Amino acid sequence: MTSPVESVSTRLAMAALATSSTVSALLTETGREGHFLWDASNLTAKVTADPLQIGFVAPTVDPTGSTGAWRRSLKLARVYPEMAGVIGDDIGRVGAYQNMQRLLDFAARERTIVHMSAGGLYRLDGPLVTRSNLWLESEPGAVLRPTEWSAYASGDGQFLGNVFTDGDPNLQVQSGIRFDIEIDGSLIPRATFGIPVSATSNTITLPAAFDGKIRPGVSQLTVFGPTGISRQDRRILTWNAGTRTATINGVWDNIPGPTYLVGEGGNDNAVGFARGAYDIIGRVRAYDFPATWLLGGSGGKAVNMERGCRNFDITVQGERCGWAAFVQGTPGTFPDYSPENQAKGNNREWSRDIRLSVYAKDCECALGIYGITSDMDPSGYGDDSFLYARVQSRNCGHATSRPLSSNRDVKSGVIVLAEASNFSIDLDSVTDFDFNPVWPTASGVSAWFAGAGLSGGIGAVIQGWGNNGSIRARHTDSGVKAPPEPGVSTAFKCDALYNVDRARAMGDDAGPTGVPKNVFNLDMEIAHIGVQPANGLVWQRGIGSSNIDPAGLSMNLKFIIDYAATTIIGTNFAYNNADISVLARPAGNQRARGLYGSAARIKSEMNNLASADGFYNLRGSGSLVLSVLTATAVYDVGTVNGGVEKSFIVTVPGVNPSTKVFVQATYNGARITGVNIEASVTAADTVTVYFFNATGSAKTPAARTWSVTVTTMA
Repeated sequence: MTSPVESVSTRLAMAALATSSTVSALLTETGREGHFLWDASNLTAKVTADPLQIGFVAPTVDPTGSTGAWRRSLKLARVYPEMAGVIGDDIGRVGAYQNMQRLLDFAARERTIVHMSAGGLYRLDGPLVTRSNLWLESEPGAVLRPTEWSAYASGDGQFLGNVFTDGDPNLQVQSGIRFDIEIDGSLIPRATFGIPVSATSNTITLPAAFDGKIRPGVSQLTVFGPTGISRQDRRILTWNAGTRTATINGVWDNIPGPTYLVGEGGNDNAVGFARGAYDIIGRVRAYDFPATWLLGGSGGKAVNMERGCRNFDITVQGERCGWAAFVQGTPGTFPDYSPENQAKGNNREWSRDIRLSVYAKDCECALGIYGITSDMDPSGYGDDSFLYARVQSRNCGHATSRPLSSNRDVKSGVIVLAEASNFSIDLDSVTDFDFNPVWPTASGVSAWFAGAGLSGGIGAVIQGWGNNGSIRARHTDSGVKAPPEPGVSTAFKCDALYNVDRARAMGDDAGPTGVPKNVFNLDMEIAHIGVQPANGLVWQRGIGSSNIDPAGLSMNLKFIIDYAATTIIGTNFAYNNADISVLARPAGNQRARGLYGSAARIKSEMNNLASADGFYNLRGSGSLVLSVLTATAVYDVGTVNGGVEKSFIVTVPGVNPSTKVFVQATYNGARITGVNIEASVTAADTVTVYFFNATGSAKTPAARTWSVTVTTMA
């Protein structure tokens, strides 16, 4: 006779049960609680794959499970980290990430849910790899807290994701993943930067900033050189803390010197998917994942989707990250995938069918969209992107951590595009009055970093270029700020609302001579409410006219601003056939003003709205009317004999003799026959009216009211 349920306090006690009389066991072991049923089938594979006994406990008499094992009842479809010995008490334990990985593997295999309870703080000393059909959920206050760079723990650039270095690449083509999680990156060591003291072919002496940071055999260095010198990544083999001298694996391609920058650390993203992942739905809150640009990438992405991601529906809240969300396709072929996967389209080239809801706070960039290539006329790479994003951004659009030693507006935008294709974005962005970016301050280091725009604020609301894209953006900055960086004296502001820029060294963007081709079908509307006007509405950074393909452009830009822009189009903006419209209503002025027309005509005829009055159409041919000024005066020319000319002055405020004008003078009352009347601007604010009697007899017209109209032309 069998007993209905046997209560046992440990897994060891359960393994010792006599299965001839007991087929149901209630485990009360702390963290491992649950209901187990005896399964007499051959469970060798299950037992082997579950060494932590999360769901399978073999009997003492047959530890292989070949004659059966105790199987956890998963009717409630939940497993907990504590079942794998991962405790949510915010205490670090060596190997915790490996135990957590076994729990994830078990849950994916058995089609159950990993559940993290309220208030659980799980410190993990390495990265986690997702599996197809994995489901992660958490109650409020449950937080995953990585404590190590993934690259220092056999990872591949993200804390949680489907990318791993070893094994069959086809296992990375994952699908059916669901998650609702929170990740705190504040316990991961911070990257350290400095100027090398000296170096030999296989050593480097570091400055004091690296004291206490170097771990021999673990730490990795990234060295940035002057223009023309490629980045160098090396692992430290030995470390002399007294002299601060490290021996590296291999030798330097170029020996670092005082004009180089060296950094130590990794470049982790919180969540990262690539390499054919599809059908992914999730919500993540991630914070304190700064971009480092070490080991070959920026890192710092709350959620990263690139190289073959498709059919994603992601909600992300990123705070104090390099990027809240990032989507990228990459050109190239990837022969390491099976023919079957390549035939299914599970390649790593494009990323498409992405739906995003993004909240970004204190991030360098709220969203990045990087396409494959745009040189496929007329509309770029048709398989790439197809992305919709709804973005809310607070205090984003600065790039204080990118080591480039170049212009300070590089990649400094709330949204950054690079050959982006087939996208639609709605953006609400704000910069708080009391926000200032955090700058590197070590001696000699700050000069290396890209910065927060030329003026010390954000570089642009939108930065970059692409095709088949639509953006509706509203940006508000709420005050004048103190300069956030030594050497930047201008008050915090927005450099440009849209900055056309090469944003990566790949595809058409490659190298200093990269040509943004086929900037086609871009439709942007950007509204800016600013205490400080933007330095310009549309700029083009670092690309001369020889570095663009203006014949391949179709761009419609609309700006709505609450100030009279003194520079609409930057002098280096070379896409002259862009169609641009501006609606401005300066503070305190109830009358709006604006213009619309081609970039070429705006630059040459009316690039400054400060003196504009009304709306101006620069889309047709002919001269542009800039202003129409009028004035009246009562004057009596007296008696004017035949063949005699008299003149008098009418004051017209605002007229200027150096401008192109059309002047007309008229009078009231009956027509005066036989006379010629002309007028011209003869001095500032002054129009002279000429009265010539062309007859042979005297004329006495009496006092008249004279009206003068001065039309200023471009």
